[in-house]
Amino acid sequence: MNNRHYDRFFHSQKDEYLNVYFRYPHNILREDVKIEIDGLGVEALITVAIGQGEWQANARMPPGLRCGDHKVRVAIQAGGYGNAATIVVLPPTQPRPNSVSLIPALGHLLPPRLISVENSNDRTNVFGRFRKEQINCLFTCEANLEPDQIVLEIDEKAYPILALGWATETVRQVNASLPLHIYSGDHFVRLCVLGVNPSNALPINICAPQLFPATS
Repeated sequence: MNNRHYDRFFHSQKDEYLNVYFRYPHNILREDVKIEIDGLGVEALITVAIGQGEWQANARMPPGLRCGDHKVRVAIQAGGYGNAATIVVLPPTQPRPNSVSLIPALGHLLPPRLISVENSNDRTNVFGRFRKEQINCLFTCEANLEPDQIVLEIDEKAYPILALGWATETVRQVNASLPLHIYSGDHFVRLCVLGVNPSNALPINICAPQLFPATS
């Protein structure tokens, strides 16, 4: 996704950077990460751990990409490439689209089924407002969704997602930032696809950093 706008749109004549989120169970270095855009190798500038087995790599968008859709894949040295995600390069004068206007009607689908909601740091459902915390949601859905087609709701208020990927061959994963101004206490998270009934809701707990329970 675009590291400034947190969506999948880029402009062809702007100096922009790509954020890639992926899972890998072992420690890695920046040099271990291979990023491809339509088969073209792109150097990872930064690679950081953002949770247990969760990683983020940043890369500069290569110049000269044609306008339209492009496939992005990630591999670790000596390993194969994972699933592909789609980004879109826009003409220089085209404004950034309103994502909602691009979402096709999916009303014929069953609601997504939310399996778990976890803190990316420790896999619990407790959050302490720490900088690197993200909300990880595992779910199933009939449709092969794009990131623009799904939002995360906390207490029925919608928030954009950061990344959408595959946890297994049948289970999808959504990553989202914890809202900055959410109050401490219990909250309920669900996923919404436009035109489809919301998923089931699962609880999370927000507490102040100094009250965050110790973990073993």
